[in-house]
Amino acid sequence: MASYAEGEMYFKTLEETDDITQLTEEIKEAAIPATQKKELLDKLGKKKRDLIELEKIQMKECLESCIAALGKKDIEVIAIRDKNQTAPKLVKGITKKMKKKSFMLLCKNKADVSIAVCVCKEHLDKVGAKKWFDLAAAPVQAKGGGKGGNIAGKGTNVDGFEEAEASARAFLESIQL
Repeated sequence: MASYAEGEMYFKTLEETDDITQLTEEIKEAAIPATQKKELLDKLGKKKRDLIELEKIQMKECLESCIAALGKKDIEVIAIRDKNQTAPKLVKGITKKMKKKSFMLLCKNKADVSIAVCVCKEHLDKVGAKKWFDLAAAPVQAKGGGKGGNIAGKGTNVDGFEEAEASARAFLESIQL
């Protein structure tokens, strides 16, 4: 039997969650009136679109911040904490805008750490992309791959993020550009 009270519970849950996929499945399976189910699913659809727009805005702001961090430097370590963005997405945006720059991007969220290294042709003889990646990868237990000056990977030990950043920065200090 369909229950309006159970449907009302979903309206409250909808306001408190960002896990749209799970809630959508729960509502589809719920024993609530069809009109209430349709209204909930419509609201979930709107919330999902709003979250996507918010993510796009955050991605643009993060990308602008990364580019600003490089500034006039030829090589830099960029560390991002507690964002949903992943390093490979940001690398694509940064490399389009920053020619002849080299960087390591470390992105930490709740579950993992993404690492991306991009070493431009002008720096390849002095900056070993694989060595730089490996130094940052060890503390976060990351594995990755790539070729030339581009390497990307992901690790699961988020507690090692600060050590990974410190190792990456120490490597930069040890080389002469």
